[in-house]
Amino acid sequence: TKQIYMMNNSGSYQYYSDTTIKCIRLPYGRGKIAMYICLPDTLDYLDTITNISSPTVLNNYFINSRVTEFDEIKIPKFKIAYGAKNLYNVLKKLGMGIAFDPMNADFSNIRPINGSETIFIQKVAHKAIIDVNEEGTEAAAVTSVELGLTYVSEKYKFIVNRPFIFYIRDDRTGTILFMGKIIDP
Repeated sequence: TKQIYMMNNSGSYQYYSDTTIKCIRLPYGRGKIAMYICLPDTLDYLDTITNISSPTVLNNYFINSRVTEFDEIKIPKFKIAYGAKNLYNVLKKLGMGIAFDPMNADFSNIRPINGSETIFIQKVAHKAIIDVNEEGTEAAAVTSVELGLTYVSEKYKFIVNRPFIFYIRDDRTGTILFMGKIIDP
């Protein structure tokens, strides 16, 4: 148990619940982008839902949702940042290993190659920050790619008081822009 600062609200929101999870849609501005907060009923389910998270799963929750009037909505204020120093291993597993290989990378469409020069990716770094507070949500992400040049040689309460998952989604396209699992706000 831990004391944390909670944001409070009430009103009508799109809501889904079943025996394993409760999800609420909190729209921003004109409602084209929204934060979805999914609160699993058990901590074990948090890992399960994280493993199967996809736009299809989220769409299924909200196809069956309904507008619900809430007397009370409580969500913790949180700020998270994720940064990976080098995504080489991740990108290699996704099939991009050749792009890091000075001998085999082919970026000749980026810059004309002179003689035995090659261009390859030296490093890919990524950082994302999400800050949720009373004024709204600030989300930012940046990815940097360093290239190398070498010569070859009903009335409800929704109280988020345990670990949860959030998505920030563009509802026009269904694209999940950010997602995260909050264990300790």
